[in-house]
Amino acid sequence: MVAKSKDSQYELSAAEIDNTLAKDTFTRYEKARIIGSRALQIAQGAPLLIKLTKKKLEELHFNPIEIAKKEFEAGKVPISVRRSLPHEKPAVQK
Repeated sequence: MVAKSKDSQYELSAAEIDNTLAKDTFTRYEKARIIGSRALQIAQGAPLLIKLTKKKLEELHFNPIEIAKKEFEAGKVPISVRRSLPHEKPAVQK
């Protein structure tokens, strides 16, 4: 499989596409979806998955999105991503 851009200056093989979507990284869209989903859970009263002092919470202005970002950076968000690429079976990433 070869993917071509509009300019056809760049061509990516299936192996190169796999390297661009490494199994241990998220795209910016996946990251936004994970943080947004977790922020909604926090806003609806879900318990925090990281320990934050009252001072730290005040610094974050009790903002669920900022709290979700901290949890994401700590690797504590219990949300997984299922990717289905055209040349392989769906992969689940946690």
